Amino acid sequence: MYFCDQLKNNLDELQEFQLLEDEMSKYKTLNHENISWDKVYQYSQFILLNHSLDFKICNYFLLS
Repeated sequence: MYFCDQLKNNLDELQEFQLLEDEMSKYKTLNHENISWDKVYQYSQFILLNHSLDFKICNYFLLS
């Protein structure tokens, strides 16, 4: 049973995941203020709804 529409085992191939990781790589660094939280919210929501329920993505979603 899947909890999302299309389970994608390898998120590295997903463009939204790459963009999300780029934004979150700024977290807890000197660039923390430059994080676009709207994008983090949008990308993490998209991934959670359509591809994966990965806990790391859930955490990003909650942070946004």
